[in-house]
Amino acid sequence: MHSISFLIQLTLYGFTASVLLTRLIPQLRYLLQYGKTLPSETADQGEGEEKIKIKKRTKVIRTLFKPFAATVPKRFFVHFYIVSVLLSAWSIYMVVPCTLFKSCSNVMYLHHRDRMVFSWLRMSLFRWLFFFKSDVVSLPRASTALIVLFVQSARRWYECLYVEKMSNTARIRVGHYVVGIMFYVAAIPSVWCDALEFENIHDTDLPPSGAIVLYIFAAMGQFLAHQRLSQLKKYSPPPPSALFQYIVCPHYTCEILVYVSIAWMCNFSKASISVLAWTTVNLCASAEQSRAFYVSKFGEECVAGRWNTIPLLW
Repeated sequence: MHSISFLIQLTLYGFTASVLLTRLIPQLRYLLQYGKTLPSETADQGEGEEKIKIKKRTKVIRTLFKPFAATVPKRFFVHFYIVSVLLSAWSIYMVVPCTLFKSCSNVMYLHHRDRMVFSWLRMSLFRWLFFFKSDVVSLPRASTALIVLFVQSARRWYECLYVEKMSNTARIRVGHYVVGIMFYVAAIPSVWCDALEFENIHDTDLPPSGAIVLYIFAAMGQFLAHQRLSQLKKYSPPPPSALFQYIVCPHYTCEILVYVSIAWMCNFSKASISVLAWTTVNLCASAEQSRAFYVSKFGEECVAGRWNTIPLLW
């Protein structure tokens, strides 16, 4: 479904560019902060004169982005995974019958809408973009990736409720919250949008076993990292154990590997690569914020010799 794939890529690459832009402009970096890296209400007390001057110079910028800088409770993270579980379940109900019985009557309305939107887009200025080149993703690959996404989202939902210890005072930016919901709304159809092309219905290409093994190891690593973090006292330095010996935020590393495995299952379609690109850039930026927080609280030695998320690269 060309138009769905195009809109997913347009949205997620737009989000990715906004994170990179925010990181590059010092006056906007505060928008990347959330949770423990988010300054408290009293953080301005006792600041030096230079910091006060800087804040005055950026007052206009902060006013423009004020709606995105508002905060909601961090426990709202669970909403991401509720949305993802529901969309994954609906997608499995829609795609698996196509896979097993080669009957796609339940998605005919999507094809009809897709053709209408695609016809309009082809006549627009976007018709020369590479986004419209078809990708080949078999239904067995898409079905497996959807099941993996469902399991991943259900596990993260469970972790938010029973593993992670989120403080009642912890907050996230409204911008984070809105973009997080939109990410999962885009990530789920990125798996099946190319597989539901009629010419792919009889393609029986199975997902590579390596992708499934990679997901299992990444999911286990992420669960163990979250479990280890939940055992720490509030605002503690990263523990000197397991993957934390080498990486500041190994739970982010594992999350990236989860989406590498899903992109692999989807034959590295352009839509799945846009999901992976957003995940990688967003989590690398968050890891950089976490490192800065640890350094400001506990000194450089607590993270010395550790990579932020991607060993040898970042």
